[in-house]
Order: sequence, then C-alpha cells, then structure tokens
Amino acid sequence: MGDSKMTDASTIDAVQPKARRLSFKELPGFDISAEALLKIIEMPCMVIRRSPAMKVLEMITLRLRGDCLSALGIDLNSAQITSKGTVSGGNGDMDVSVPATQLFSLIRNMRGEDEINVRFHAAKNHLVIRTDKNSYNIPVCLDHIPEIQAET
Repeated sequence: MGDSKMTDASTIDAVQPKARRLSFKELPGFDISAEALLKIIEMPCMVIRRSPAMKVLEMITLRLRGDCLSALGIDLNSAQITSKGTVSGGNGDMDVSVPATQLFSLIRNMRGEDEINVRFHAAKNHLVIRTDKNSYNIPVCLDHIPEIQAET
C-alpha cells in the first residue's frame, strides 16, 4: 500500500526560532532635547570641520555610559576635544562614530525640539534619530572607534 517513510528524530534539523526584532525603544541610545545635544556635540564637531587634516574622515564619536554622553572629536594638529553631558532615558551603552557635519547640521536644524530619540541600530549600521514627526538614519563608521583618553 502506501509507503510511509519514517524519519528518525536525529536526522531532522532543529529549527531555530527567529531572533526577536528589538523595538525602537529597546535599541541602545538616549532621549535628549535638541539644544542639549547641540551643546554636547558642537565643540567636537567644530574642531573637526575646521581641521584640514581631517577632511577625509570628519567623524565624531559618541559614547554613552548610563546617562552620561561623551562626544569626541580629534584634531590631528592640536589635540582631542571631548565634551560631556547628561541625557535622559539612557538605554544601554553605545559607542558609535558618525559623520560630524551630517550630525551637526541635522541637530542644528532640529533646534526647538523638546525631545529627540537617538538609538543605535547595529543590524543596519545606522544611528537613528527620531522626532515626533520625522526619522533620520545616519551611517555609522565601521572602522576603529577612537578611544577617549583620560584627561590629565
């Protein structure tokens, strides 16, 4: 009659459950007003924009530890500029390097926004910045992230 094939359980590949996609709020990042973020990133971004030695790179590194956000800009001719500030809604730790001029221009244009949500989406290699009305993706540098040196 019908040949029903029996399968040994050991020959069946285990089906791995799909990894649950993180919601936007679960991604590492923070919430802050546009003015407060601009104060933190302004000096490191300005140093990078003015330095002829950094024309190719023009990156700023953002490091979040708890509710403390550090921004690092490196000027090869003089030194590094580190700026720090406190954020609200810190969610996990984050280390990302992004194009300084792109980030600075975007945040400057958001002046007046009481709350912006900044999250690092590792799967897409983007820093996602959201307001009530819009969402922006800034590409993340995948090369070496500079170390923030301790101030002496």
